[in-house]
Amino acid sequence: MRVLVTGAAGFVGGHLLPRLEAERWGVCASGREMAVSDPAAVEARVRDVEPDAIIHLAAVSSVATSWQQPVLTYQVNYLGTRTVLEVAERAAPTAR
Repeated sequence: MRVLVTGAAGFVGGHLLPRLEAERWGVCASGREMAVSDPAAVEARVRDVEPDAIIHLAAVSSVATSWQQPVLTYQVNYLGTRTVLEVAERAAPTAR
């Protein structure tokens, strides 16, 4: 099983990736190098990976940062999640 993990460079990703690899999942990690709010970048990655599952962890999780950088937070948390969902529906419709 192949899984695409967004936000893999974050705190949760650091704990999740070793577990997935121990379970022998084919892990394709995307960290800060892929802007989740960029539909073309996300679609290219999803089509390249052809995942069976997508775990979306990319987010601005700091409350302080969300107040200091509200536009970034909106772009990553809302637009990024929406982009990942729309691309998954279009480019990997059977992925969980």
